Amino acid sequence: MRELSPFDIKLKAAFRRAVEQAGGGVAVASATRVDAGRISRYGNPNDPMMPPGDIINSVDKLAADPICLRVMAEDVGCELTPFDDPARSDADVIQTVGEFAKSAGELSHFALRAASDGHLSNNDKAGIRERVEQAKDAIRDLEDFTGPKATIRAVS
Repeated sequence: MRELSPFDIKLKAAFRRAVEQAGGGVAVASATRVDAGRISRYGNPNDPMMPPGDIINSVDKLAADPICLRVMAEDVGCELTPFDDPARSDADVIQTVGEFAKSAGELSHFALRAASDGHLSNNDKAGIRERVEQAKDAIRDLEDFTGPKATIRAVS
């Protein structure tokens, strides 16, 4: 059995976030070709089974956010930027700012609680990393309001 790479771990974390945003494993399973147990395995950082491309694509679509695709683009030195969406309103911006504030608050709360005993366990560190990724997703959502048309471009 092969060990998961740092990229594999990031992709599995992104997959878990996308599944959660898409309504959970049962909802995703009902809309894809795999069952909820397999969806769970794809996101489990202790399981070597990786999600196939069509499932990643489906989960990102169900989540209405290219969470996994963004991680894959970054891994190859590219940045994913969305198409402009003229249907977005000021209320969408306010909601997105609120979602960012919530994710930043959850990150702060978790990190401070985890560090309160003066030691960060591996589980604490994994939890912090997960919340950092959620905060990064929220920041990207905010950036989407001012981004150019969707492209994948190399970043230096």
